[in-house]
Amino acid sequence: MIHKVLITIFSLIILVVILFSVKSAGEYYFTSQLERPHLPAHQMWKPSGIYGHGLGILGTSLVLGLLVYSLRKRWKWLRKFGSLKTWLNYHIFMGITGPILIILHTTFKFNGLVSVSFWSMMAVMISGFIGKYIYVQIPRAKDGVELSAKEMEKKIGSLRDSLIDRYKFDGTHINLLLENDHNQKTTTSRFKTFFMMPVQNIILRIRIGQRIKKSGLLNKNIPKNEIKQIKQILLQHIILTRRIGSLELFHKLFHYWHVIHKPFAYIMIIILFLHVALTLFMGFTWIF
Repeated sequence: MIHKVLITIFSLIILVVILFSVKSAGEYYFTSQLERPHLPAHQMWKPSGIYGHGLGILGTSLVLGLLVYSLRKRWKWLRKFGSLKTWLNYHIFMGITGPILIILHTTFKFNGLVSVSFWSMMAVMISGFIGKYIYVQIPRAKDGVELSAKEMEKKIGSLRDSLIDRYKFDGTHINLLLENDHNQKTTTSRFKTFFMMPVQNIILRIRIGQRIKKSGLLNKNIPKNEIKQIKQILLQHIILTRRIGSLELFHKLFHYWHVIHKPFAYIMIIILFLHVALTLFMGFTWIF
């Protein structure tokens, strides 16, 4: 809970910084580079100005903070500082906000070595969204650790048992409600299903509602909150069963994603270090 509060607070702070920058330097950002030196905002908002430089330092700090997530996965002693899922949330937060601040720092001027770093940064951010999508498709425990196929099967069994024990469903009832929704036929169909999952989950919720009506459960005076719980159990059961069948595909996609994501991240970090070193060498030390 504390981590959600912290991320919310950090997000609000960054949002205020971005809004302040856009409001104060909006005209400057949209003025041609030749005319910018003649504007009053130039001294403050240019990349070496007190505000522009500050945005660069804050953005760079956030981007470098992305490396901490990799350390959390490798160093066991960091586990006491939060679950992998929590660290991933911070990683995503820094991966979105850092590049935005760096873009404001550059005043939308991309050339030379900076352009290579910028496009690498964009590739890292965009591929990060894709990686997050793949990541959440792989069933995990509350702490973010991936569930094995056996653990998933055990969870499916417990979901089925809860329908039998709590709601007195028999095998016929359960089979009618589940039907063939968890069948996955070929690798091609699994691949298509993977990218259509958000849409398919919406369709699945509608189908489950229709099946509950068809089964006659609504005529048994079951409270609405319990009907909701039954829908949720059925949804979890079907999704988990589907994901067991597609687990190999998820792992392959996640591997290919790493092959694309990591090189861009390394390029971005290396050029970032070179940029910072060159800036310090030239005497741009901000308020210090």
